[in-house]
Amino acid sequence: MAVTAVKAVKQGARRLLQVDLEGAEGPAYPPLCPCCNDPAERGVFLPVQCGPAEKAERPPGFLRFPTCRVCARHVPFFARLTDFMGWLILALTLVTVGFGLIGFAAYSSGQSGWEVVYVGLRLPFRGPILGMLTLLIAGAVGVGYAVLSGVIIVMPLYWILAKRGCEEVPVKAEIVTASPRVLRLTFENVRYGAAFVKTNGGEMPAAPPPGAVRRPAPASRGASRRGPGGRG
Repeated sequence: MAVTAVKAVKQGARRLLQVDLEGAEGPAYPPLCPCCNDPAERGVFLPVQCGPAEKAERPPGFLRFPTCRVCARHVPFFARLTDFMGWLILALTLVTVGFGLIGFAAYSSGQSGWEVVYVGLRLPFRGPILGMLTLLIAGAVGVGYAVLSGVIIVMPLYWILAKRGCEEVPVKAEIVTASPRVLRLTFENVRYGAAFVKTNGGEMPAAPPPGAVRRPAPASRGASRRGPGGRG
């Protein structure tokens, strides 16, 4: 495959490298781990599934990146953990908000038994204000559980299982078009992405030197004559 485009992109605070390749054959891989940049070990691969293309004649399949044993274990593990934690946080949020509504209904109405459960769970549907308030509380509870799970579960596991500087999802692959076959790879590990581009015969985009200031475009001749007030 030949490199057709290389672009530096930003995703929030992260800097990513996006590489487009075209061709029927698979790409060439540098002898480095795409997660930690250590030398790849022989016979150890990181499978990366390609996103589907529209009107594809066959399933996109997987790319097999040579990697090290540590990253070959922790990358799929954290992918499964992320899915599990998402469902767990959703369940805990629903249970917490549900018990909160039932407790509020029991306190305000003085009822008990199944009646208070029915009244409490119907509170969000008794008006738009109560509904919006319930959604805001649920969002705050969900964010709280997400932060708590990250601090208590994810971060300790990351320090135990991964190397320092490893990425959670080092490579994402997507088939942009099926004919001609254009493969788009997004690297969170920009250093590995640059090595991948070089291995496949591409060139990295030129970056401005450190401290360079981008000059504004010169004003048109008519605008310079009119001056700030807009009249000549």
